[in-house]
Amino acid sequence: MIVSGRPKARSPQCAGGIVTLQGIQPCAKCSQLTLDVKIIRERATRSFEHIRNHDDLSSDQLRAKVTVVKDKVNALKLKILDLEDSLRRAQARLSEWRELFHFIGQNSGGGGATYTINHSIFALPSRNTIQPYRRLFNLAPCISGTRFTEISRNITTLFGPRTRNDGEVELLPPVKCGHTLSLDEVAADRRIEWMQETDEMGGFCLEHVSELETVKIGDDLQTVEAAVAAVKEGKVHVAHEICVAAILHLYGTDYGAKYMGPTCKKGPWQDQVRLIEVIIEAWKRSPDGEAKHGKMLSVSTDGDHKRRLALFLLCMGFEIVPGNPLWTYVCNLPGLNLRVGKDNLTNDGDPKHIFKRKHTNKSELGDAGTDLIAQSVIINRDLLLGRLERLPDQDWSETSIHSLLHPSDGQNFSNAIKLMLCIVEIAKLDKEDFDPGEMAEFEALCLLGEAYDALLQPFINVELTLSEQIQSLVTASHLFCALYLQNTTSFMSNQLYADMQSMFKNAVLMVPKTRVINRQLKVYICLLGDDVLETLFGRCRMLGGHSPNCSVGILRDRISSAMNLDNIYERHPELERQPRRLSMLRKRHVDHLRPPHFKRELRADSCDLEKCWAAAVKTAETILAKHNLRMTMTFAERFKRKDTDLSRPLGGKYPAISGGVDRSMSYISSDESDAENLIDPDTVNFLNLVAGVDIDAMVASESISSPSPSTPPSLFAKVDTAGNLVHKVSALRELFDMTADGHVSHDRLQRVRGYTIGGKSWPREIQQTHSISDATHFQLGNLFTTLLSHNNTHLGLAVARCTLIKNTPSGAKPTSVAAIPRAEMHLPTSIYTISGQVLSLSLLAGSHPDNATWAWDGQFISLSLKKRKSTGEEVTRRENLQVIVSGRLVDFNIQDQAQDISTIDLPGGLEKTWRFHNADLTSSWNFVWTTLLNDTTLHDKFPIFTGVSQGSFPYQAEPLGINYAAPIAGTTIADSIAKRQTCRICGKAIKDPDRQQHVGQHIIKTMYNVEDTSAKNMVLKSCPCDCKEIHWKYNFRQHLEERHPDWQKLVPKTFLPEIQISREELLELKIPTQAAIGWPPPAVPPASPLTLTSRNQSETSRSPSRRRRDVDKENRDPNDDRHAKKRRIN
Repeated sequence: MIVSGRPKARSPQCAGGIVTLQGIQPCAKCSQLTLDVKIIRERATRSFEHIRNHDDLSSDQLRAKVTVVKDKVNALKLKILDLEDSLRRAQARLSEWRELFHFIGQNSGGGGATYTINHSIFALPSRNTIQPYRRLFNLAPCISGTRFTEISRNITTLFGPRTRNDGEVELLPPVKCGHTLSLDEVAADRRIEWMQETDEMGGFCLEHVSELETVKIGDDLQTVEAAVAAVKEGKVHVAHEICVAAILHLYGTDYGAKYMGPTCKKGPWQDQVRLIEVIIEAWKRSPDGEAKHGKMLSVSTDGDHKRRLALFLLCMGFEIVPGNPLWTYVCNLPGLNLRVGKDNLTNDGDPKHIFKRKHTNKSELGDAGTDLIAQSVIINRDLLLGRLERLPDQDWSETSIHSLLHPSDGQNFSNAIKLMLCIVEIAKLDKEDFDPGEMAEFEALCLLGEAYDALLQPFINVELTLSEQIQSLVTASHLFCALYLQNTTSFMSNQLYADMQSMFKNAVLMVPKTRVINRQLKVYICLLGDDVLETLFGRCRMLGGHSPNCSVGILRDRISSAMNLDNIYERHPELERQPRRLSMLRKRHVDHLRPPHFKRELRADSCDLEKCWAAAVKTAETILAKHNLRMTMTFAERFKRKDTDLSRPLGGKYPAISGGVDRSMSYISSDESDAENLIDPDTVNFLNLVAGVDIDAMVASESISSPSPSTPPSLFAKVDTAGNLVHKVSALRELFDMTADGHVSHDRLQRVRGYTIGGKSWPREIQQTHSISDATHFQLGNLFTTLLSHNNTHLGLAVARCTLIKNTPSGAKPTSVAAIPRAEMHLPTSIYTISGQVLSLSLLAGSHPDNATWAWDGQFISLSLKKRKSTGEEVTRRENLQVIVSGRLVDFNIQDQAQDISTIDLPGGLEKTWRFHNADLTSSWNFVWTTLLNDTTLHDKFPIFTGVSQGSFPYQAEPLGINYAAPIAGTTIADSIAKRQTCRICGKAIKDPDRQQHVGQHIIKTMYNVEDTSAKNMVLKSCPCDCKEIHWKYNFRQHLEERHPDWQKLVPKTFLPEIQISREELLELKIPTQAAIGWPPPAVPPASPLTLTSRNQSETSRSPSRRRRDVDKENRDPNDDRHAKKRRIN
């Protein structure tokens, strides 16, 4: 209440006022309210949030509270609206979230990583959320052989219904399309591991695992001990590679590994036939295979020679004839090989392996006397180097060109593509300053560039339609056919040519095969080959991180994870970091091209094969005519002949089964050649390739030999009769550690091949170009004259163009050089050899004896080495086109005397040629002939041939009395030639063509222990050890130290004098004095100081850390219980 304008407070227990002389006084209760009033006054100054009791709030505080509550209500309303919007967005992207859960569930890593990302700012789903979506592919590797059961189960696992961890079954709608089977190998750790699911030892090569009675361990270590003994004896090998097979849908998605098996790659080609047959049969029989998804159309692989033979048998047994669904599409394609396998199965060469083989093919890039022959022009690294240096828009350095021409890594696919494209770019060079020899070389490289461009475009140009891709490939096939016809294996190896034509053939036949299945399906050229396996291997190594090598069991798990990654990368390819070795070019938009990159028309129905084929043949013939490649007949005329097509252009047998060495596989170390597996197609029964193999019987046998275990196998095995146990993993690790070195380098070249390939070994000296001039140096591409025998009876003057200069110091490795001082060439101590191509010269019309003039007609002389003239089609190879002579038997003055002329009346339409005056040739003839007669050391330094198969040689004009050839008989040279043709074993005079056969007779007599009475200095001996191998005595030191480390105890003392190499004999063989050390010494033969013992060899092959561990083992306390387990095992 208000009294006299001031507020007054009264207690609820107020007793009334008390009247006194001073006036009315408050009662006792009201007098005590002073403290309460102070409390209320202080409470009113505080915020309402600090007052617990709602009744204690003042009116101002109540109004403030109402305002705050209204704000909170409005905020909650906004939050509800936001949540409703988020819910609508989440519902709209529900499928994307499910895919994300799948991805995280399959690839999130361990539990720690999942927990971390769930609690990070990204707030990705927790482990409990993604667990139902996690899917594992439980693949079964083949451990004890190629088994139908495991392969069929893998097909069901990958192509059948997928069951998630929560029990839900994902039914994938099948798409009927074609499929290709790809096979390739990946490097593996050489170790034996325990496969817990089957209680088996995994890691033995499947080629020889049948030598073991069983690979199941059981309750004790008897099986393990038997396996260790078999490995020691060499009956079974610990596999160094794992063969993986994958089936690829050709509509662009989903592939998987169906077969995994360790291999030593030492089995016969019949094993490959069986493997491919079993996989194809499993695909046919599986309900989740052919019946649901479609047929197998092709089998692709790399250049493995045994698999090539297997595919030849499987894919060349039948011919496409009327009644075949493909006949109407291919009957009018002249030159196409129409041989196929069952159900029109074809073999396919992998494009990337072909590109890499062309890059590393020494016969193609030229090295140490082996060169690429294109259009009868020799092209080697040194000559190609000069062309690459002139390319516009290229910032070259010596190192970059060196690595491009001689790759240190044969698996680097990008370098192969870069070199091929650089050769394509050579056509842009300005040819005005080229001399006639450089013009011929330029034309050959331009033609080769045209062929490379046609080969590469379908794989790197995403703007091409299917018709344009097929036309480009057919053009390339005809261009390579023309180049192969002219120079055969000097252009490329038989095997590489066969694989390339198989690739072209499969690409063409894929169009009608797809049309038979569904005319609207697209044909993806980029999917042909086994590139899917290369991608799979790259991901498996990526998953290994710092431990990329793996065993069979680890590879199985990595393949499962890698295939989970494939789904997300297929939808978002930009997330995947492409492997460096697999990129097409150093550009992001063409790295590892996949179907989504190709946007043009690719439907099978859009490609008219007959029109594409006709246009491609016309284009190829135009290119060949443009670059003056002379063919003996047109393609149409050639392919009308019996048994002649692009796959066998010379008629008769196929180059694919050639017995020669495949030089294009030089980046792979192999002790075997195709000759060991040569087969005759006329003797092969194509209708029954796997005679005696019954799939039903195989399945029944597998079910009996490998019954499903009723209980899980034990982790431990008994060590001894006392019942002591050891873990099976530990037992395998300790026992097999004695037979295999566990240390494997992470470097692929060291791991897979065991040596470094190329790079630093290009035998070429780097010279200072500023000190080289035409006046003082003889250079590559210069002209020179020399002598050669073209018919084994006469010596003729030869004008040649230099293609290779070798520095050959005594006792050192020859090196190639770009130029040498002219003043050093004719010195008695000259160490140079010159290689070159001999020019075909024609006498110009109107010449007289006094002013006769010769001109190059554009051809190079082809010289024959055959004893008899061939009745078949003439083929020019490197040995026919190239001559090698000593630098002392060379006259280089002809380079200064030759004249370049642009107009001349000669056939061939040459833009430029060389002209030579007869007086200059006469002077050169006198110089080289006199030099040869006066220097007896040169009497055996000129080449000898049996005839001339191409060009005008020797240079002669009978009406004018000109003849630059002289008989050898009656000169001192004849005696030297006779000595050169004397057998050093029996002393009999042997002609060059008969030399190999004659020496072979000595070898065969020694091998069969037949007394060779004609042998005077026989150096072939049979090893007295158990191997009984035949070796030259000069090879015995290496053989004994590699095969018989304890040979000192095995070899009888009476045998040592027979293989002894004296110091005098070494000096006679021109071995340097400091290196001429006799072997073995006359006394008890100790180990050579330069030879490592077997112990040292094993120690040096191990890493320092492993050697330290071995030292620690030797210093261990024998009473230490920590190592009792190993002692019990041993």
